[in-house]
This record gives sequence, structure tokens and C-alpha cells, in this order.
Amino acid sequence: MSTVSTFSGFTMARLGIMASSKAMEVTGNNISNINTPGYTRQSLDQRALYVGGADVYASQFDVRVGAGALTTGVSQLRDPYLDIRFRNENSQVGFYEGKYNVLQALSLIWDEVAKGEEDGGVMEKQFNQILEELQVMNTEHAGDKTYDSSVLKSCEGLVQLFHSYSDSIERVLSDTTDAFRENIGTINNHLKKIRELNESIKKAEISSGAISDAERKEGMIGERGQQALELRDQRNVIIDELSKLLPIDVKYSDESIGAGMTVEKLTITLKGNSNAVLIDGVYNGQLSVQQDYFRNDKGEIAYPDGRPLKPGGVDIDKDGYLIDKDGNRVKNDAGNEIKPGANLLNKQEDPYLRLQISVLENNLGQKMASNKPGGEVYKIGDQELKGGTVQAQREMLTKVGEYSTAEDIAMDPNASTKRGIRYYQNALDALAQKFANIFNEANMKDKDGFYLVNPENGKYLEYNGPTTATDAEKADLNNYKEIDKPLIDGAGALFSSVGDGNVTTGITASNIHISYNWEHSITHIVQTRDPAQNDLSTVNDNIVHLISQMQANHGYAPGDLLEAGGSNHNVRPGSSAANSDAFFTGSFQGMLTYVNNMLGNDKKSTGDILDNYYTSAEELDLGRESVSGVDLNDEAVNMMQLQKSYSASCRLLTTIDELLDKLINGTGVAGR
Repeated sequence: MSTVSTFSGFTMARLGIMASSKAMEVTGNNISNINTPGYTRQSLDQRALYVGGADVYASQFDVRVGAGALTTGVSQLRDPYLDIRFRNENSQVGFYEGKYNVLQALSLIWDEVAKGEEDGGVMEKQFNQILEELQVMNTEHAGDKTYDSSVLKSCEGLVQLFHSYSDSIERVLSDTTDAFRENIGTINNHLKKIRELNESIKKAEISSGAISDAERKEGMIGERGQQALELRDQRNVIIDELSKLLPIDVKYSDESIGAGMTVEKLTITLKGNSNAVLIDGVYNGQLSVQQDYFRNDKGEIAYPDGRPLKPGGVDIDKDGYLIDKDGNRVKNDAGNEIKPGANLLNKQEDPYLRLQISVLENNLGQKMASNKPGGEVYKIGDQELKGGTVQAQREMLTKVGEYSTAEDIAMDPNASTKRGIRYYQNALDALAQKFANIFNEANMKDKDGFYLVNPENGKYLEYNGPTTATDAEKADLNNYKEIDKPLIDGAGALFSSVGDGNVTTGITASNIHISYNWEHSITHIVQTRDPAQNDLSTVNDNIVHLISQMQANHGYAPGDLLEAGGSNHNVRPGSSAANSDAFFTGSFQGMLTYVNNMLGNDKKSTGDILDNYYTSAEELDLGRESVSGVDLNDEAVNMMQLQKSYSASCRLLTTIDELLDKLINGTGVAGR
């Protein structure tokens, strides 16, 4: 006949009390951290205690009973699949949010362009005012040069608007560049913190007992070495923040520490590329922004904008490294020698946006083996980041839409449809340039296309070439001779790229000015472009021509800016546009409307996509919270269950004591 084992029964009750007590501690910890950001709900790990072997005196009719419950650890309630999905969506939220913020900043500028009277724009109103002044000059005051000043004042207002909008766009560019660099620093701080937490978690797992191969075979994975749960929560919060800045893949694996023992190892790579390693256990990389160099017109090693890299005759040695005037190799801020790549420049990207991941190092500065992924510098390609705030800012700082060069298209087939800040700079420059060139040409050439004024130095010219002149011969300044007086009174540049000069080349929205000669009444809007009718005060064909040009449709081709002095932002002079066809044909006001509509549509579509991704990410985060978050109702139920199990275990202990007392003190006393 089976009886209750003396010490087995007590042990069973004692383990039940301990399990209930420990589970109550876990529940209390959950409740106390209900408002802690990033906290993951914890649960007590238990398993039935099994005692092997058999009693020598055991009866074959005896029934073996378990020996109670063991508490093997505390684990977190997380769903790895939801983590992966959330971080993927979060990366897209970061990308479209970053893009939308820049478009919003640009729209505040271009919306101002459209805030004129009667639903017209401020700049559109200014164009209309210039047109009205020309019409008044044509119909009512032909031959009266005093009304030339009215047109001049209206043009000055337009020039000021061009400067204002150009400066505002430049500030958006500068602010976005600063934000981009700040995000790079944030990423690097996150990587360092994750590395530090990995070290702390590893030490905690080792001190609390790593998992052996034997235990793993017995299905005990996760039952030991899991005493750094709060550190894991901190790490998960940082990983979530990192996923918004960069698209990442997070993987967990086992790392051997010898003697058949392993600990968990965390690896983070760029999404879809296992060779682009950011974190490998206790090693981490750092993102940096690299620069390319080339030789400028003076033969100096220079930045892409032509500035010399360093004064003092920087050159390249026989091995291709930059050297100073003393022959010493030049080093960058990280202390690495610089080796430019065959004078080639990635024209698509700004020199400050060429990203790379450095060699992975631990907290002692020890580098990972160079033959392992993460042990070598990894350059992040232009289109390699498929999401994240950093890539959004990168594109908004570098993409020029229709102004993309052939090199841009080769690197990114969709480059011509991606319009960043520089696209809107170029569009504004194109408008300013087109307007200035039309007015300058009308005032510097006669009706047959011959120069009246040298566009390079402002001196008066007379054609002295072949009798039958081709367009090429008309454009060749060598076929002209300088004269003291213009063939047409008042001929000369009206707009200049220099404030105190008459330079007609390279005009942009930021540098357009009223020419010196027009501002000082040396030049004025000529009435006729026919030298034979110069003395006729009633002839006004040039004013009629300017009026028609103000109302006419003009083509805006990407190559125009490049051919006019390399003013295409973010493209080195000498580059050619991938497409020479006009991307828009219309009036000056129509060009404003076109660009404004383009920006508005891009902003709206980006906002709609952002809303979708944000909603999806929010739903996934709520799904994670339903699994990992602390629910007071669940914890209250747990407390009631644990209270009952604790009481039951205590009652079991009392009952066993009474049974043993009866057995010891009451057996054999019958009949006394």
C-alpha cells in the first residue's frame, strides 16, 4: 500500500509555495512597470520535477507521483515575427516622414509664390506688373525714356523675389543637411549603445548560467542565462529607433563560449544584405560620410565644387594616395590615408553624402577579422537603403529629377522622377535664367541676330565677318569689331549675374541682378531692333517683341542650365543632361504653376503613403503591445490564481503534517 513519503511530501508543498511566491514577484514586477517605456511583460518559467531511479523496497503495485514544480527562470512574452514586421514598416514610416518634412518645408516657400492677389501668386503678380509696364510704355509713352524706369522698378521687385525664394530653398537645403548629419550621429550612438548592451547581456548570461549542448538537447533553451531581461528591453527600444533611421535585419544566434556552453548573439545588418554588418555581438561599426576628390582646372586635388583639398600643393603619390607638399600621406579625420578613385566623381551624390560602414570594433578598439563580413569597410550604394529617414534625406539632398545626368540614370534608373531640393533650385534658376536671357537677347542683338554688345565684356560691337552670315558666324565674337557708340541707342545687358557688372552668363535665381548699365541709365530698353530705324521715336518693335515674349510659351530643357555655365546644382560643370528635351513648355507664370503643382502632387502622394505606413506600423505596434504589454486585468487574474495556489500549497503542507502526526503518534494506540 502506497503512503505519503515523509520528506517528498514536504518538498512538493515547499516547491509549490516557492513557485507561487516567485510568480507573485513576477506579477508585481509587471504591474510596477506598466508605464515603463519599452517594458516587456514577463512570466515565470516552470517545469515538473522528475526524480529518476526506483525504491529498492517499492511495490509493483505502487504508483509513482511527481516531485513538485521547479522554477527555471523568467522569460519575456514577445513575438519575434511582429518585431520584424513592425521594424520593416517603421523603416518606411521613417523614409516617407523624412521626405514629407522636406516637401512641407519647400511647400511653405512655393506656396508663398502662389499667395498673390486674386488667387495669383506673388511672383506671378510681379510678372504681370512688368507686362503692364511694358504695355503702358508701348501704347502711351513710346519714345519717352523716362518710363523705362517704371519697368526697371518692376524688374527690381522680381529680382528681389528670386533672391528671397532662392535663399529660402538654400536654408531648407542647409537644414536638411544638418538633420542628415545629426541622424548619422544618432545612428552611431545607437550602434554603440547596442554594442554595450550586448556586452552586458552576455556577461549576465554567463554569470547566471549559459546553456550547454546537453541542456539544449533536453529542450531547456531559454531556461537559463536569461536574467538580463531589462537590458533586453532597453536594447529593443534602441533597435526600434534605429529601424526608423535605417532599414535593418535583426538576427539572433548562439555563440560558443567554450566547454560546450553558448550564449545568445545579436547581429544587425542592412536589410537584404548580410555583408553590410552594423552589429556583430560585441562588435559594432560606425556610419561615416566620405568625400571624393578630383583635379580642378588648376590641376589641384579638389573637392567637387573646385575648392582645393588643402593648401600647400596636395598631390597623389605613385600608389595613388594623397600626399602633402612634404610627401607625407594625407589622413582623414579617422586617421586613415586617403586614396581617391582615378579622379572619378559620383556625380549623383553630394560629396558629403557618400555613406560607408567602418570596420567593426569592440569597446577596446579591437577590429574584427578583415576576412569576415563586417571586418571590412562597406560602401553603401545610392539605392541600397530601401527605407529609413537617412535615405529619404539623402535623396532629397541629391536627386534633381529631370535635371539628372546620364551618370545619374545609370546609377538609378528612376532618378529622373525623384525630385529633391536641388530640383526646385534648378527649376527656379531655369525660370530666372530664361527670363533674363530673353530680355538680354532682345536688348543686345538686332532683328537679324547680330550682336550689338559683347556679352562677355559689355563693349559695343559691329559685325565684320562674311557678308552672308550663318548662325554660327553670327555667334562667333571674332567676326565683330569694337565701336565707340552702339548701333542702336541704349543697347546693352538688362540683367547680370554680377551686382556691379554686365555679365550675362551663368545667371541663376540667387545671383540675378539688374545690370550696372541699366541701373545707371547707360542702358535702357531699346525701342527698335532695326539699326536703320534707330532715330525714329515712334518705332517700338522691340517693346512689342518683349510683350509677346512675356506672353509666349518657352521650353525649359534640363541641358539649358548646364550649357549656361554649369549652374545645375549638384552637378559638376561639364556634365550633360540625360535628356535634352524640354520637360515643360509654357509662359513664365505657367512654369511657376507647373512647379508648384508638381510639388503639391508629390507632397500629397507622399503624405498619403506615409499615412498608410503609419497606420500599418501603429497596428503592428498595438499587436506587439497585446502580446508584450502589461494588462492589469490579466495580472489581477494571475494574482487571484497565485493566491489560491499559494494557500493550497500551505494547506497541503499542513495536511501532510497532520497525516504524519497521526501516523507517528496515533498508530498502535487503539484500545489504550
